[in-house]
Amino acid sequence: LAPGVILMSLFSLIALEQFFFGSNWSFYFLLSLLMLVCTIVVEVFASLYGMIRNAIQMQEMKNYAYTDGLTGLRNRRAYVEDLETIREIAAKDDLIIVAIDLNGLKKVNDELGHAAGDEMICQGGRIINESFKEYGETYRMGGDEFEAVLIIDNPGRIGQFIRSFRAAIKNANAVEKRDYLISASIGTCEVTAWDELAECMNRADKAMYVEKRTKKSGRQRKS
Repeated sequence: LAPGVILMSLFSLIALEQFFFGSNWSFYFLLSLLMLVCTIVVEVFASLYGMIRNAIQMQEMKNYAYTDGLTGLRNRRAYVEDLETIREIAAKDDLIIVAIDLNGLKKVNDELGHAAGDEMICQGGRIINESFKEYGETYRMGGDEFEAVLIIDNPGRIGQFIRSFRAAIKNANAVEKRDYLISASIGTCEVTAWDELAECMNRADKAMYVEKRTKKSGRQRKS
């Protein structure tokens, strides 16, 4: 704003000089007002631009804080905070917690390297997200662990979702040729009361680990 004030002052002085000693004082006075108005408009737009830029940067920082850097999915921090929002949205619908764990990640890391392990996590996360995103949000909790929070009107449909998920994994393994196969263990639990949410999450995890141990012992018997 300072340049506009300086210019306005300058032209005002010229206007005063012309007022007392000349005849064009009104021209210089109007010109000074025009310069001031233009400066104010520029400063307003510059201020708005700065506010918008800061808001965008803040949103980007928030997205970064709530996004898993490897898969692009929402992370554990987002999972904890989203549950409060989901609680309000799902007041009249059924809420399903789905615990998902990729099988064999340690073996892939040990035998093929961590780059292959990261690829496996990314591919698994993509399949999980595509399978469940229509009905909720998916999260990478860390390592090979994922969670999905689904809002559905019929909890009996969860079996259909799981079958579709397993079919998507089977298709990915058939189409995308790799040195490893993607496999996942799943556990689910319906949230019947919000004060039992933590217990429901534990039940989903336990169900997932039971399936994981069963698959692991089955592979060991085959070998």
